Amino acid sequence: MILTRLKQKTLLHHERLEKRLDLFHGVRTYDDYRRLLGKFLGFYEPAEEALEATFNWSAINFDFRSRKKTPLLMRDLHSLGIEDTLLLPRCKTLPALDTLAQAFGCLYVFESATLGWGIVLKHLSRTLGVTRDDGGSFFNSYGDRVVAMWHDFAQQLRSYSSRPDLEEAVIIAAVNILINLDQWMAGSPTAVAPAEQVEAPRADERVARPPRQDVLRL
Repeated sequence: MILTRLKQKTLLHHERLEKRLDLFHGVRTYDDYRRLLGKFLGFYEPAEEALEATFNWSAINFDFRSRKKTPLLMRDLHSLGIEDTLLLPRCKTLPALDTLAQAFGCLYVFESATLGWGIVLKHLSRTLGVTRDDGGSFFNSYGDRVVAMWHDFAQQLRSYSSRPDLEEAVIIAAVNILINLDQWMAGSPTAVAPAEQVEAPRADERVARPPRQDVLRL
């Protein structure tokens, strides 16, 4: 029941965010891709730090660490030439993540996104030449285990949301995270300097990897 309600209540917010990100048309160069990953890092890292610091996930037999996306984003940004990710801006206006219901609402947004990332990675592989091992680990997420990981999370979510008040609290939290993430992604883009434009390749070409960038302009 809760998964159906979550899908219904978050649908418009998901669609608004997908339109803003425009992953299939708006990411044409390595600079575009670095900016996108930098913005994701700026949101995921503080959210995951809050989730990890606030809750004892092992007490409910939930493997939170295996689901963290921050290490994947760090790896991709390093692969793409961003040496000092500490200079990238972080979101300082996250919704409250003080209760387990709010935590599960946040994780619903993060985990449900992984179901579509594989298609995005295939597109980026064609246009920019990134792979799951070289610049695409975030969009690869769990790889072949993505469906199994989703089913495991969904079971955990259903078990937790056994009462109507908890179910409602999770839904409200998921909507708030989506609104906040949309606002964050709409903010001023993170610029990389020196910025080398790389045109999207023809179907029979791979984009040459640009040189590493040691300086960031925020």
